[in-house]
Amino acid sequence: MCCNKTRQSEHWISGVNSVCLTSQLYYQCNLSRQKWAQKHKDDDWKNILFSNETSFQLFCNTIKHWYKNVKGKTSLFCFRHIMDGKYYTEILEKHIPEIKSMLRDEWQLQQDNDPKHTSCIAQEFPNSNVPEVMDWHPTV
Repeated sequence: MCCNKTRQSEHWISGVNSVCLTSQLYYQCNLSRQKWAQKHKDDDWKNILFSNETSFQLFCNTIKHWYKNVKGKTSLFCFRHIMDGKYYTEILEKHIPEIKSMLRDEWQLQQDNDPKHTSCIAQEFPNSNVPEVMDWHPTV
């Protein structure tokens, strides 16, 4: 992700050049995000499946859940271990029938650049199971 590269560049480059490089990366990152937003400004956002993982505390136990929001809500999926690409696709696979009942075949899957989303298995799964995958804005 752009911001991570910016932080990394500050650590390994010292002096005046690091400020210039950081500014340049920040500018390029913003420019790529603006182009992506412009490209998708007329998309039908009601038919986009947003995948998201988050953690919350319930009775002093940390619980992670996977939640999606499209024209309503799908069932909540709770888990207690680290999610990888394989586990992510298993969760998607379990929820596909529920998603299809809400949106039929007129939806797109939106994923960010999280490693579990960019893993080989997570990249292959949507090809045969999802009508369309929305591109994510490019990073510098």
